[in-house]
Amino acid sequence: MTVQPIGTRYRTYEIWQYVWLIVVIAVVALLRIRFLNIPLEREEGGFAYMGRLILEGIPPYSQAYDIRPPGIYLLYAVFEKIFGGTAHGIHIGLLVFNLATVASLFFLTSKWMNLTAALTAAFAYGVLSLSGTVLGSAAHASQFVTFFGVTGALILAWWSGRGGKVLLVLSGLFFGLGALVKQPGIVFLCYGFLIVLIRRREGGFNIASIGRDELWFFGGVAAPLLLVLVWLAVAGVLGKFFFLNFGYGFDFGNRIAIQDAIPQYLQALPSAMHAFWIVWVLAGIGLVLYLTAEVEGSPQVQFLLFSIATLAGAGLGFQFRPHSFVMFLPVIAMLAGYCVFGVHQVMVERNIRGVFRAIPTMLVVVAVGFGLFVERDYYFLDDIRSLSGRLYFPNPFADAEQIGDYLRSQTGPGEKILILGSEPEILYRAGRKSASPYLFMSSFTNPPGTGLEMEQEMLTGVERASPAYIVYVKQPFSWGARAEAETYITDWAGGYLQKNYELEGVAEMHSPSETHFRWGADARSAPSGAVGSVLIFRRR
Repeated sequence: MTVQPIGTRYRTYEIWQYVWLIVVIAVVALLRIRFLNIPLEREEGGFAYMGRLILEGIPPYSQAYDIRPPGIYLLYAVFEKIFGGTAHGIHIGLLVFNLATVASLFFLTSKWMNLTAALTAAFAYGVLSLSGTVLGSAAHASQFVTFFGVTGALILAWWSGRGGKVLLVLSGLFFGLGALVKQPGIVFLCYGFLIVLIRRREGGFNIASIGRDELWFFGGVAAPLLLVLVWLAVAGVLGKFFFLNFGYGFDFGNRIAIQDAIPQYLQALPSAMHAFWIVWVLAGIGLVLYLTAEVEGSPQVQFLLFSIATLAGAGLGFQFRPHSFVMFLPVIAMLAGYCVFGVHQVMVERNIRGVFRAIPTMLVVVAVGFGLFVERDYYFLDDIRSLSGRLYFPNPFADAEQIGDYLRSQTGPGEKILILGSEPEILYRAGRKSASPYLFMSSFTNPPGTGLEMEQEMLTGVERASPAYIVYVKQPFSWGARAEAETYITDWAGGYLQKNYELEGVAEMHSPSETHFRWGADARSAPSGAVGSVLIFRRR
């Protein structure tokens, strides 16, 4: 069953599929609305901080360093400009992109499979991409690179059936933007190039030589990349960009040995499945059905290559973080949808009528509904601060807003703050600039021993800047610390703080929902042995 062009007579079945798509988008939007005010976590804080600098005319990699491509910072800058420079505004931007991904996935699945599978895929992805198991409430780069990958694949699928230079350029443009948002976006770009090479001809797919189609495709890819490179070159930070993304950043992102990758993947997978394991089981059945079905060559080849690309992207660098699995969720959702379609086909072929015809719909309701029930506290019940604490404890994300508000009230716009830890969300909330361009202390401890020169550069700059406040995060996760991690900064901090600063506040995290703040003389008394703490020092 294919999507008919506007102007032809739709079958009632097809019309209702589009009506239900609107319902799905509305349901996903309603589920996400309650998460708009959830506090920013550390990656979001870093992206938001650099986005704010861009809005002030300061390019990335000049006054703030990170190992991500600049596309994610530009996206955050757009969100802050349009929706406001708050966690709420940033999460509205995430909502918009997530709903756009749901719509693109629907049309892509209808192109590769059918409308029944497409509707199921859209609903499943919308719910699963919000799940706490993949940290779906946070505006991670994985959410956005997935949008660009799915939409680029959709445009390329249209081109496979229709041809046309405009579609080729547009698909390349989306894949290029995806690579600018996050390094794993490169796998989608490679997927697109393969599809252009193996393009439709009469009688099926044939390997084509490099020609005009490939040039049009790469023209679309190159346009945003060249614009950004020219921008960075004019700003004088091109060398720093290459070092952070392809030099030191490559070492940082590939610190896990190949032989350790499979055990880590097998360890991370159950957590990614967790409440929605029934959807993953349906996806496994759907894969068998799809591989054994009589599917026209073009869609099947494109789907299989796309599946490989998303799996590779989710595991690039062999770091299977929860949010990395977002990139693979479109494939899981499509396969689960195809499983539901297979059951529907059995109902039709065996002329099963009455209440039994509702079995395919019930499959979707049970699979997704079970996950919603298991994660009911997350989706419906927890208040936002408790939710943040439960998701990330003992990280101080839920307390960063109060700390940031305090620092804003105690400092002027021109005064700087140093965060000893990886918590730039505190800087963002405070609305103050960092005394160091290094926003993440984990850059020095992962991989160990590779950042000593950068540490020395950082500390020299800090002593020159004399920040008004130093926030010391006594939490190993904030430092990315491992047993063999360097202690150069922490050794320096002990003497420097004792000589120049006075302890003014302590945030002691006792549980996901319980943090005690102590100030002044009370802060300087003996701590109570909390799981994690944040120390706030004021310059004497």
